[in-house]
Amino acid sequence: MRNYFLLLILTLLPALISAQVKNTVAVRTIVAPVIDGDISDDCWNISSPADKFLQKSPFYNQPATQQSEVRVLFDDNGIYFAIRCYDSASDSILRQLGTRDEDLNADRFNVKIDPYNNHLDAYVFGVYASGPQADSRFQDAAFNAVWKSESKIDDKGWTSEMFIPYSALRFPKSDVQLWGIQFERLIRRSRETSQWALEEQNASNVQLLWGTLSGIQGIDPPVRLSLNPYVSASVSHFPHHDEHVDDYSRNFGGGLDLKAGLSESYTIDMTLLPDFSQVQSDDIINNLSAFETQYEEQRMFFKEAVDLFQKGNLFYSRRIGRMPRGFFDIYSQLDSGETVISNPSQSQLVNASKISGRGNNGLAVGFFNAVTRNTYAEIRTVGGDTRRVLTEPFANYNILVVDKEFKNSNSFYIINNNALRERVYQSSNVTGAGTGIFLRKKTFKLSFNTAVTQNDTTLFSERALDRAGLAHATSFSKVRGNWTWTLGQSTRNSRFDYDDMGIMSMNNYQSYTFSSAYAWYNPATWLKEIRMNNYLESSYRLSTGRSIGSEAMIRFSLLTMKHHFYIWGGYEHSLTRAYNYYESRNPEMPYYEPHWSYAYLGFSSSYSKPFALDGDFSFVSVPYDDSYAINIALSPFLKIGNRFQLRYEVGTENTLRSVGYAGTDTLGMPLFGVRDVVTVNNTLSLTYVIRNYMPITLRVRHYYNEGRYDRYMTLDETGEPFIAANADYNHDFTFNAFNVDFVYSWQFSPGSSLSLIWKTGIQTELLPTHMNYLQNFRHTLDSDQFNSLTLKVIYYLDYQQVRKHKA
Repeated sequence: MRNYFLLLILTLLPALISAQVKNTVAVRTIVAPVIDGDISDDCWNISSPADKFLQKSPFYNQPATQQSEVRVLFDDNGIYFAIRCYDSASDSILRQLGTRDEDLNADRFNVKIDPYNNHLDAYVFGVYASGPQADSRFQDAAFNAVWKSESKIDDKGWTSEMFIPYSALRFPKSDVQLWGIQFERLIRRSRETSQWALEEQNASNVQLLWGTLSGIQGIDPPVRLSLNPYVSASVSHFPHHDEHVDDYSRNFGGGLDLKAGLSESYTIDMTLLPDFSQVQSDDIINNLSAFETQYEEQRMFFKEAVDLFQKGNLFYSRRIGRMPRGFFDIYSQLDSGETVISNPSQSQLVNASKISGRGNNGLAVGFFNAVTRNTYAEIRTVGGDTRRVLTEPFANYNILVVDKEFKNSNSFYIINNNALRERVYQSSNVTGAGTGIFLRKKTFKLSFNTAVTQNDTTLFSERALDRAGLAHATSFSKVRGNWTWTLGQSTRNSRFDYDDMGIMSMNNYQSYTFSSAYAWYNPATWLKEIRMNNYLESSYRLSTGRSIGSEAMIRFSLLTMKHHFYIWGGYEHSLTRAYNYYESRNPEMPYYEPHWSYAYLGFSSSYSKPFALDGDFSFVSVPYDDSYAINIALSPFLKIGNRFQLRYEVGTENTLRSVGYAGTDTLGMPLFGVRDVVTVNNTLSLTYVIRNYMPITLRVRHYYNEGRYDRYMTLDETGEPFIAANADYNHDFTFNAFNVDFVYSWQFSPGSSLSLIWKTGIQTELLPTHMNYLQNFRHTLDSDQFNSLTLKVIYYLDYQQVRKHKA
C-alpha cells in the first residue's frame, strides 16, 4: 500500500507542480535605471530573473526555442522592467519601424499587469525590438498611457527597458501589493509565442492562469491628473461659384483634454472644444440598401475607455456629432433665387466627458455626457440678406451604466441611454440590463439581455410609456474546449427603437439561432490550426407571422505551419423565401424575396515577408431572377526596408439583373427595378517612418459605383414584382467618391505631438455616360473639390512630472 501511494504521488507530482502559481519578486531600488535599452545598469543585479518560458504557439507546452528573462524593480515613482530576449540568430530579428499601437513586422515583448489580481481586467504594455510602443487594456483596446521604453539589438538577441509610472495604472490602496502578471514574447519570423505563465488554449479567462508579482510595498496611488491642451490653425477651400461667398475659410482654435483620477479606481476624461481634423476620412459608399451605413469610429475620445458604455450594444458613438438630420432638406426648401452659403455636414460638439472605473470588488460604474449645439445652415436670399435654418437642434447625450462582476466571472449590468432636446423635438430614453452566468467550471454560459425604449417629444408622459419598445435575447453556450456552440433566441417588438443613440436595422421580429465551432490545433506537421463553423437561423415577423429569413451557413479556415498561409471559405444558403419589410421603404408592402446562395473563398500570406498578398472571391446567385454577383478583391502589401510600406487594395463587384428598390412611381408607391451595378474600389496607403514616432502617411481612395436599370416594376399584393404600367422612369446613376489623407506627425515628447494634415474630398453623382473608367476618374478629379490644411500641436502635462520638476 505504501508503494501504491508513493507511485500515485510521483504520478501526480508534475501536474501538482504545473498547477502552482508562478511568482516573481519586484525589488525596491534607490537608484532608478536609465531607460535607454541597455540593461547593464548595476541596479538590475539586485533582482532575480523570471525565465523558463513555454510555447503557447506553435507547439503548445514545449520549451521556447529562444529563452527570455525579465527583471523587475520599483520605487516611489513607478515600476521598471529589464527584458532580455536571447536569439541565436540576432541578425534575423525582424525590426520594422513604425508608430504607436501598430501591428509591426518586428519581434515584440508584452508585459501584462492585473494590479487588483481579480482576473477582471489587465493592462498590456508592449515594446518592439525596433523601439515602438503598443499598449491596451483587456476591456479597452484603445487605451493609451504615457510611459517610457527603449530597445536595443545586440549579438545575443535584443533587450528592452520599460518604466511605467504609477499614474498609468489603477491599483488598490494597500501597503502590500500582490499583482497578477504575465510576460509574453512574440518571435515574428517563426510566429512563435512563448509565455512565462502558460495559458490554457481556449480558456474562458486566461488571467486565472497568470503568475503573481510580489514585493511591491510602501507605495500609494498617486494623484492622477494630466492635461492635453492643443492649438490648431487651418485653412480650407471649396469653389462655391458665387461671388458673394468666399471660397476660403480660415480657423484658429484651441481646446483641452483632461484626465483626472477621482479615486484609486475611477477616472474622469473630459474634452472641451475638441478638434478631430486629423482623423481619417470615412470610406463613403453609395448605399442602395434600406439600412444605414455604419462607419468606424475614428475619434480617439470615443474609442478609449468606452467598453462599459457598449453594454447591450445600444450605443453608436457616431450619433454624437452626426450629420444634421436636416442637411439634405435645405436644398428642397430653397425659394426661387436663393443659394446656400454654408451647410455644416456635422453638428458641433461643444464638450464631452466620461467617468469610468472598476473597483477591487468587481463593481464598475460609468457615466458619459456630451453636448452638441444648434446647427444652422445659412441661406442668401434674392435681396442679398442672410437667413438661418436649423438643421440639428441642441442635444444632451447621457449614459449611465453599472456592471458587477461576481465570483467565477458571472456578471450583471444595467445601462440607461438618453438624448434630451427641446420639447418640440424628439427625445429618447433606452434602458437595458443583462446577465451572464457560467456553469460547470466555466464550460457553459447562460446569457440574458433585455432593453426598453421610449421615443417622444414628451418623453416622460403617459403617452410615451404606452409606446415603449421592448426587446430581449437569451442564449445558452458551451464556451470551453475545442468544440463550442451557442443556442440563442431574440425578440424585438414593433415599437423597439434605439436608433437615436444607437444604430438599428430591424425590429418587430423573433429569431432562433444555433451556431457551433470546432478547432483542431496542430492536426498535421504542416498545419497549425483548422476551424469549422456552422450557423442556422430562422426569423419571422411578430405582427404577421411571416418568415423574414431562414438560412444556413458553413465556414472553414486553416493556417499552415511553415509559411503561415491563412485560407478561409464558406457557403450560405437561404432555406425559404422570405418577406423583406424594409426594401420597399413601406412596411405595408413587403417584397417577397427569392432564394439565394452565397459562396466565398479568401487567403492571406505571411506578413513576415517583404511581399504579402491578400485575396477574397465571392459569388452570389439568385436563380429565381436569373441574377448573380461576382466580387473579386486583391490587396498586395510591400515592405521596403524597415521604414517604408505600401498597401494597394483593389476590389470589383459586378451585379447582373438584381432586383431592388429604385424610388417611387407617379402615385408615390414603391418602384422596383432590374439593374446591373458595377462597383470599383481602389485604395493606396503609404507609410514612411523617418524615425520612430515621426511617420508620414498618405492614403488615397477612389470609389466608383454605376447602376443601369433595364426595366421597372411595382409590387403586387403578394409582394412579387411585376412590370410597371408606366415605364417612363430613369433612375440610372453614377457615383464617385475620392479622398486624400496626408498626415505628418511628430511625437516630440511622450504624449506631446505636432501634426500637419492635408485632406482632399470629392463627391459626384450624375447620370451614367459613355465614359470608361479612366475617363470617369479624370472627370471626377476635374470636379469641385474640398481641400483643407491643418497644423495642430498637442502638449502633455502631467501633475506628477510638474511636481517632480519643481521639487
